[in-house]
Amino acid sequence: INKGKKSMNISIYFIFLVAGIGIALPYIIRAFIQNNIKKNVQKKNYTKALETIEGKLYRILFGEYDQRKKQCVLLLEENSKDSIESFIQQVSLSRISQKQKETIFHHMYFHYLDKEDGSMCSRLLDVLKTAVSAQDIENDEMMYRIIIEKKSEDINRVQDLLKETTDSQQKGFFQYLLGLQYWNNKQKKEARQYFTHAKRNMKDTPYYQKVKKYLQKGVQS
Repeated sequence: INKGKKSMNISIYFIFLVAGIGIALPYIIRAFIQNNIKKNVQKKNYTKALETIEGKLYRILFGEYDQRKKQCVLLLEENSKDSIESFIQQVSLSRISQKQKETIFHHMYFHYLDKEDGSMCSRLLDVLKTAVSAQDIENDEMMYRIIIEKKSEDINRVQDLLKETTDSQQKGFFQYLLGLQYWNNKQKKEARQYFTHAKRNMKDTPYYQKVKKYLQKGVQS
């Protein structure tokens, strides 16, 4: 009887051990893959990192949306326009939700807005027109006019948006857009006013340096 109980205990222990390994294994593999990608990115070996991310195993473990987001970030770092164009097509035809596609395309759009790359912003605007609401595309087109085309026709609209928001960083962004429009319109006094407010509200954002740059370009004088 004792031998039978001992054998049964060993069997139960073995079952729990196998089950534990089975549960832990995906987490171990995920951690290994993430660490491998991180090392390649740190070495700026984006091609190898992308090979891992674009693999079937990565999609099984992390899902297609996570896969597409990571591809997006690395392709933008790599800055290969041909690869990015191919990626746009892949995402457009992928099985991820429309909202997820919108998130990825907006990330790309804001990246190129930040770099003031008119051709890529124009391309992504065309893509966003099929992926976002009418109100969102109006805002995207407004930013294109202000940042890329250097126009000043949206001052009243941005002032209305500024009045409606209570978030300090959003306020800072709208103040930045107002400053840009007055700068584009050669109204330095008004530009200085809005850039100064934007600088205070955007201290911990990438736009902080942009605002400082405009102030240093002569708005302070």
